[in-house]
Amino acid sequence: MTQCSKHFPVRILVLLLLLFVLGCPIKISAESTDIQKVYDTIDLFGNDAEELENYLNEKSLSSGFDIIVITEDSITYSEQKEYLEDFADTTAYSSPDCVLMLLNLNPQDSGYEIQGYGKAEDYITNSRIDQIVDDIYNNLKQHNYVAAIKHYADKVEKYSSKKPGAPTAMTYLLMLAISMGISAVVVGIMVFNSGGRMTTSFNTYLNPQNSRILARRDRYVHTTVTKTKIERSSGNGGGHGGISAGGRSHSGGGRRL
Repeated sequence: MTQCSKHFPVRILVLLLLLFVLGCPIKISAESTDIQKVYDTIDLFGNDAEELENYLNEKSLSSGFDIIVITEDSITYSEQKEYLEDFADTTAYSSPDCVLMLLNLNPQDSGYEIQGYGKAEDYITNSRIDQIVDDIYNNLKQHNYVAAIKHYADKVEKYSSKKPGAPTAMTYLLMLAISMGISAVVVGIMVFNSGGRMTTSFNTYLNPQNSRILARRDRYVHTTVTKTKIERSSGNGGGHGGISAGGRSHSGGGRRL
């Protein structure tokens, strides 16, 4: 084995490890602002408003996204999405990366809505918003509003640490194991090839002039049918991102109460 060949497996391993490191996701840099976090227009939180403001500020600093909640009771469920979009274009315009939650307690048509703007749209996606919406439903139905808002903030903080689909720690270990396995195979092949070579094959004993195909046939084996269920909206919420009148793209989702 030549001197160059001896170092080849090491170079392969270094290359694979480099690709592994470069493949690790890096969280997009985002910073929260000093914008107000609680807009309790119907005085729902009472004496808990200050505590909730401090809690959302803490989670906003941790996540890098402004986590905001708004209460209202004068709009309908169908108006929630546009209401939050207008809020993003006006009151929250100074916050480029924010997550907004509207708690609509209209006695005749209540519900709630969550939207993610800026870099938050990549982390607080439609599907993740649907998960948050489902997680806080019971607390909202039982009028445990402060607990529901805190849980909403906790989930945003959790989701801010990793994009959807990003590899987990176990995936990284698997990638490293595969890289080492490939290197071992390469080394094995090179060691094998450094020995004697077999110079004969089936062509050595085959006479092409006296060899031919004697028969050919096709046999039908089976047919496979695959069915896919088509999901349809129930009309009771679900992910629905969009673009506000001011041109701000966002993720989103909501539900009736």
